[in-house]
Amino acid sequence: MEAPTTLDSYFSIVDDFFRKSFRDESIVVLALKTKQVSSLSANDKLFSGKQEDTVVVDRRLDASKPFSQEIAAHEEAPPSASTSVLTFSPRMFLNRDGKALGKVKLSCIFDVPRVCRAAQSLVLNSDGVVMGKTELRELLEGLVVRGRISVNTIAPASEDVTALNVQYRRNDFYYSTGYQRNGLGSSNLLVSSGTTFFNILAGAGFEHQRLSYLEQQDGGPEQFGVMYAGVGFTGVDWYVGAKMTRTTDSWSGVRLALMQKLSPATLVACAYHFDMVESRANVCLGFSQGLSLRVPNFTGSSGGALGHQGGGGAGLGHLGEFGPRL
Repeated sequence: MEAPTTLDSYFSIVDDFFRKSFRDESIVVLALKTKQVSSLSANDKLFSGKQEDTVVVDRRLDASKPFSQEIAAHEEAPPSASTSVLTFSPRMFLNRDGKALGKVKLSCIFDVPRVCRAAQSLVLNSDGVVMGKTELRELLEGLVVRGRISVNTIAPASEDVTALNVQYRRNDFYYSTGYQRNGLGSSNLLVSSGTTFFNILAGAGFEHQRLSYLEQQDGGPEQFGVMYAGVGFTGVDWYVGAKMTRTTDSWSGVRLALMQKLSPATLVACAYHFDMVESRANVCLGFSQGLSLRVPNFTGSSGGALGHQGGGGAGLGHLGEFGPRL
């Protein structure tokens, strides 16, 4: 289970869990995921520029050890390696209205030598949506840059989205700035910051939303701001977060999020939202049980056998409804 690093991630992880576990519009969801992992030693010519049989020995030897032991100590030291990951995942969704949706996701994680650690993904679906994501890490210590471009070749321009997020962490403090804009000109600007004290996180943020004249409702505001503040607590295989939201002149809502990992393949989550304006509460409860299968590759190779992994899950219980959902 991924540990939250910002106040927003306490809630986005839980929301993503419910979105993937409970699909009210679908009756069957099939997904297959294959993963290939490769490692390249730092002693390889491509990265270090050294000959493969070159042994570098520190001449400042310990007088209490023989020269042969010093060489052996350097030879036995495991070299650092660069790990690259390539995943391919085709998916199919059969909806209750009889329609079917196909989706293919291809992603890779790799190192750019002496520059950064990069992740790139490409998603295509049968509705005509093409989405690309890029993530760059280690450009600077504590800096993470994420970008996303989504283009719908069938739907109107309102479905085209461009987003950029920059997050910087220094010691126990973090700062995050995000900007998103759709094809009609509506935009969101989010600025947040926070600090961590042991396993307690406190943070606050401000989001400025601006609607283009094509998306404005009759009598609706052209732009408005949302401010929020909250805390999060991370334990062993569980975490809980709480925040309050303020719009215009008054506090408008309270949110709680809880997730616990009972076993390597079992998750339990709870989300609570109280709307102060309408005096209405919304509670979501659910769990997910996953099964992991590994199929060996019997074709021998110098790099070792590759494996294919697949996973599946089922949810039970959501707002008073009971029964397994695929």
